[in-house]
Parts: sequence; C-alpha cells; structure tokens
Amino acid sequence: MILNRLSSLSAALVLFLACGAAAQPVSLDDQLIAANLAPGGTLRVAFLGTNPIQGRVDPNTGAVSGPVGDIIRELSGRINRAHEFMPQSGAQAVIDAVNSGAADLGFLAYEDSRAEQVDYAGPYATMASSYLVSENSLFQSSADVDAAGNVIGTVTGRSQEVFLSANIRNAELEYWQQQPPDEEIERLLVSGGLEAIGQNRQRSVEHAAKFLALRVVDDAFFSVPQSFVMRQGEAVKAEALIRLMDELRGNGFVQASLEKANLLGGASVAPPGIP
Repeated sequence: MILNRLSSLSAALVLFLACGAAAQPVSLDDQLIAANLAPGGTLRVAFLGTNPIQGRVDPNTGAVSGPVGDIIRELSGRINRAHEFMPQSGAQAVIDAVNSGAADLGFLAYEDSRAEQVDYAGPYATMASSYLVSENSLFQSSADVDAAGNVIGTVTGRSQEVFLSANIRNAELEYWQQQPPDEEIERLLVSGGLEAIGQNRQRSVEHAAKFLALRVVDDAFFSVPQSFVMRQGEAVKAEALIRLMDELRGNGFVQASLEKANLLGGASVAPPGIP
C-alpha cells in the first residue's frame, strides 16, 4: 500500500514537473524563428522608399537608414537571416509585393481599405500629417485650411490623400500622381497656385527648413500608426511581430531610432494596442 502510494506520488510529481516545463514561456527570439519569417532564407522587406518616417534610401549606395532599416536589421539578426530591402513608390506597390510573395513583409500606415488586402501587426511609430503653407499665409490651424476657395495639393494613394478625400468639406483638392519637385512646391505655395499641401509632417518640416518662404501649420490634420504588413491569415507571424515591437517600443529602441533619423518633428513612438 505504501509503495503504491509512493509510486502514485512520484508519477504525480513527474507530471507536475513536466507540465511546469511545458508552461515555461517561449523566448521572443525562438518565437520569431518559429514564425518562419524568411522562408526563402533571406528576409525580403517592402517599404515606401519616399516616406522618411519609414526609411531613406541613399541614392549613391542604396543603403537604407531610418526606423525600417533599424528594425529589420535587428529582426534579421535575431532570426539569423540575411535581409533585402525593397523600396517601393506607393502603398499599392507594397501591398502587391507582399501578396504576390515577392516580399515577406512590408510596412505601411494603417488605412481601412488597405486592411482589407493585408494584415497589420506591430506598430512602431505614429506619423503626424500637417499642412505646408506659405510663410505669409493667415492659416493658424488645420481647420482654417478647409474653407471655400482654398486649393490643397495631395499625392494620390498616400494616407494623407485618403484622409483628405474623405474629410475635406469646403476646400478643393488638387491630386498629383507623384510628389512635385521641391522647387515646384515652393513656387505653387508662394505664387498662390495652392493654399496648402497635405503631407506627412516630416516632409513639411523638411520643406520649411529648406525654403524660408514656407512654414508648417502648427497642428496635425491627421495622425496614423506605421506598422508591419503581411499576407492575411498569417497569425503566427503577426503574434511574433507584435511581441517584437512591444519590446522595441518598450526598451527605447524605436525612440532612439526616431531620434537618430531626426524624425521627432514628424513622428512619435506608437502606443500599444493599435492596428
């Protein structure tokens, strides 16, 4: 009877220890590796090469700097895989690269219609958008710009254009297929050809620094998180990337990346729990 009881206790102890071992949390690196983020051996990443809040591409070397560059170098090191940056000219190009399998991951600002095509996970920064106007403009807030007779320039397909198209009630929008040269932007605003340009705040800040005849309206007419995007239904990947970005936002990595890239005039570290 005693031996049977001891045997039962031993079996129970083994089971308890086994369950305890099984309950040990998986490390983040192991979770990222298990997510198979680079099935072809190289982590291929599509991003907007013209959006400074994502990254900047050196025209001479092709080197990528900025948050996307920092995050992907950190991620590829954790999963011990090479990485390849794939700069794209527009949001739809990023979505197409991800969905076709040409890219393993992408980065985009959140937008409802985009979320019907790809899944978002792991926001890193909140991007502000502010109007660029003439230094002599009377506009003091974004609300001032939306008035009859005013014309606002915006680039088709960008998150700012999507927002403005849905929310501008009185002003007129002038749509561009691509961003005009900086000198043309200055000419349009100074000459009165446009009253404002709606773009991400970092671009507006950089334009105002380059041209003394321009300034940035103080407030933001729109703010949106920038996040990883991937093909829909890849929950294991999404969970691993959410955990990665929770860590990188929490330990100061993202803040340091934004500071290093001089982006704090146009972006801030994203809060958790957003798309």
